[in-house]
Amino acid sequence: MNDLEVYLGIDTSCYTTSVAFMDRSARLVGESRQILKVREGKCGLQQSEMVFQHTRNLPEMVQNAMPQGARVIGVCASGYPRPLEGSYMPAFLVGLGFARSLATINNIPLHIISHQENHLLAGKWSAGGPEAERFLLLHASGGTTDLLLAEQREDSGYKLTEIGGSIDLHAGQFIDRIGVSLGLQFPAGPAVEEFAKTAAQALAARRRRRCANWLSVQNLPVLRRACKRCLPKPFTGLFLMRPKSLRLAAR
Repeated sequence: MNDLEVYLGIDTSCYTTSVAFMDRSARLVGESRQILKVREGKCGLQQSEMVFQHTRNLPEMVQNAMPQGARVIGVCASGYPRPLEGSYMPAFLVGLGFARSLATINNIPLHIISHQENHLLAGKWSAGGPEAERFLLLHASGGTTDLLLAEQREDSGYKLTEIGGSIDLHAGQFIDRIGVSLGLQFPAGPAVEEFAKTAAQALAARRRRRCANWLSVQNLPVLRRACKRCLPKPFTGLFLMRPKSLRLAAR
């Protein structure tokens, strides 16, 4: 008889269905992630399509990721984007509904947190800290670029206070626009990361001033054409923004 007792975590965000099983020692014993499918050439999904894909993905993913013979003793789900009153996004209702049903049927505890708190706790677990009761959190994703003050509460959760953030594009949106302009599949983060690994060298933008002068996130197609004209070989690179410089990684 298998005596393994596990907690199930569920997150149904804008572009990824995620499930994870942890044992009582906070050891990851099963997980599965599925990026939602976006039609080639498109730059996003409607919430209704996200809900449909999450609904289709979730049961099979839980079945495949759950350790054989294990017993679920608790479930946690991301129920909304941020720990703020009125924070809402339909995609999260899929995971929340699945978690509520599972908890009710099995008479086990249900914990509902925000997607942002999920990022914080997953990051702490994977990094092994920090253990401080008060620290800064940089949350950079497709829909968020926030600098947050995290303060631990008595219930072991965190109070998150925004002390800075982007005023235009979020970090993930910037990467996605670069990726799509290069002909990569949306969401482009994983593909851009793999593409960057093919660069044989990094060329400073100051050597290609015409490229740097074209920089505008809104005009990435124009930027790409300009770089193709001024580079000594076909453009096969990507732009990386740094505080005081622009670097071009070219193969």
